[in-house]
Amino acid sequence: MTAFISFLFIPTSGLYAFLGEGNGSSSEPCQITSVEQLQEMKNDLPAHYILMGDIDAVASSEQSPVGQQ
Repeated sequence: MTAFISFLFIPTSGLYAFLGEGNGSSSEPCQITSVEQLQEMKNDLPAHYILMGDIDAVASSEQSPVGQQ
């Protein structure tokens, strides 16, 4: 008796659901309107983003780098 095992590989990019407007494509970038959304960028770096206005991050306790250089 021969058993076959198959694996399904799913890319992780694009599986993160952004909590704002936009889907992360170049034609419909994720719209950044808050510090929380700004920090969400680290969950999907290849996505496209657009800053919709000034963000005051002074009061935020979570100020960490979004990506690596």
